[in-house]
Amino acid sequence: MHWRRLHPGLYADVPWRNGGGMTREIALRKSAGDPSHSLWRLSLAQVAQSGPYSEFPGQMRAQALLAGEGLRLNFADARLIELTQRLKPVVFEGVPAPSAELIEGPVQVANLIWDPVAVQAQLLTRPLVGAMVLFLPPQTTWVIYLLAGQAELRLGERSELLGQEEGVVLDSDQPQAERAVLSGGGEVILVKLEAPAG
Repeated sequence: MHWRRLHPGLYADVPWRNGGGMTREIALRKSAGDPSHSLWRLSLAQVAQSGPYSEFPGQMRAQALLAGEGLRLNFADARLIELTQRLKPVVFEGVPAPSAELIEGPVQVANLIWDPVAVQAQLLTRPLVGAMVLFLPPQTTWVIYLLAGQAELRLGERSELLGQEEGVVLDSDQPQAERAVLSGGGEVILVKLEAPAG
């Protein structure tokens, strides 16, 4: 098992592609064959004003409201997705990019972008109460980011204590399935990444 710690000092604040906001990159993985291409990226995006999202051709997106009153995502084909329930993820395509309409004031969202040809991804945002088990079959990656509270991550004999805004990237490099236990109290963002089916 390969561990990589996530710490606030390592995060990068970068502007959106279209200049309409800022995002804090928590963790990402580049393609080995093309360093300009991200296989996946987890970030916390600040949406300070209504306006269009950036386009991400060939990629998928998942978002969950973390702070603020929420926003509506309006698509050119008349689809409407609302992010009004805190910690409830929604999924949509990277193209066509929606236009975001703030309901009342700025918001912060968890933002996961991934290449569906390279990985299958799930964004899980939830309260952490007690312990939860994370299963790690071969070729699986988990990203764990603590929004609030404190937690301990245990895998075999190894353990890591996590505080607010800290996390870990776990990469399974064993031929057999493993499992990690995350215990504590607070709120957590989890991302599960696997090889695509088939």
